[in-house]
Amino acid sequence: MTIRLSGCSVFLVVLTALAAHSEPQEISWSYLREERLAECFDFLDDYLSNPGCLPRDWSDRMLSMQIAECVPGNSKLEGDLVRIAGYAHPLEFEFKDVKSFLLIPPLSQTCRHPTVPLPDQVISVKYPEGVDITADPVWVTGRIFIRQTQSELAPSIYWIEASEVIAANIPDVTAAE
Repeated sequence: MTIRLSGCSVFLVVLTALAAHSEPQEISWSYLREERLAECFDFLDDYLSNPGCLPRDWSDRMLSMQIAECVPGNSKLEGDLVRIAGYAHPLEFEFKDVKSFLLIPPLSQTCRHPTVPLPDQVISVKYPEGVDITADPVWVTGRIFIRQTQSELAPSIYWIEASEVIAANIPDVTAAE
């Protein structure tokens, strides 16, 4: 059986093959929040400020709905191959061969109970190969999607199907400004 391809078809096949082997785009935590709604800045600043260093609670349904509306995620990233450094937090009390975890930026060290990061600063990660989680940061590489998820630890806007999780250095992980 012979398959004939037109010039356009060959170009699309080559372009698709090149895209599949492209290098991941290295992104920062601040890039994840680029599309936050301007009318929400005061509300979000108020939520993130924690002058008394009191633990924050996501249980208030109205608060969590308002936050979700204010942090839609950066739609420019949808489906992109990315690489980002952060801290892995297992969803269960398991630290060996963890296949699902949350990736977050560094948290403020001024409080004993830092405010939970906003959902556009939390990435749900699925890594079928499994990884051992330590207190050290990691680089996560994979395709990123805007998919709201909720866990007992924190809600997230982003989801990555990771193809690689490797150790990072602390200077590699920069806090969102």
